[in-house]
Amino acid sequence: MKSVCIKTYLTLFTMLLCPKMYSMAGVAQMPSDKKVADLSIKDLQQVIKDTIQSLLAFVDPYSILQKLDEVKDAEQKLKADFETKERQIVDIQNKIKQKEAEFQAKAPALSPDAREKYQSDIMSLRAQGQTKMEGLQTFVQQAQQELEMRFFKKIQEAAEEVANEEGIILVQGAGIVYGSKALNISDKVSARMNKKYNEEKRKSMKPVLTPAAQPSSLPTAPK
Repeated sequence: MKSVCIKTYLTLFTMLLCPKMYSMAGVAQMPSDKKVADLSIKDLQQVIKDTIQSLLAFVDPYSILQKLDEVKDAEQKLKADFETKERQIVDIQNKIKQKEAEFQAKAPALSPDAREKYQSDIMSLRAQGQTKMEGLQTFVQQAQQELEMRFFKKIQEAAEEVANEEGIILVQGAGIVYGSKALNISDKVSARMNKKYNEEKRKSMKPVLTPAAQPSSLPTAPK
């Protein structure tokens, strides 16, 4: 009974304090001759539910990232850069194997200085490979962080645009444990971002114009 009273007083307080919220949200209005005190607990709960669904929303940033065409294009470029750096590491590893095989085959006939030279070359290649490997790991971590930071900002901007158009006053981001599907505007945000990106992408792809046929400067043969 106590919880019911709390809900009732909370709802009445909200409706009296912010009566415009309900007209903004477009929720069903009660008849003009019906007083707030006449509403049942069920009616009050429905008013709260309708108001929340109209004024509050949330987005799942990581779900949006997976649906963005721009992210997919950026990941393709990162993949190409990663594969280039990875091939450099493989080349060094192959050189190490080749050098070690040469050393094993020639070791019995090598002078001390030649042995030392082979060992020094192998150690140098291993150091290069280690440096390249560490650089690749750093590249992947930084690229992922920069990608998320860049697109999280774009997600925020798109969410603000959707909220302004639909009269939403609060949009929650990451950290949602549970939220009703009715409050999730992630699909609307990703659709807006994809539309904007693909329009800009089409504009940037200028068509290749073929040169118009130029009149010949050579004199025509007399008929």
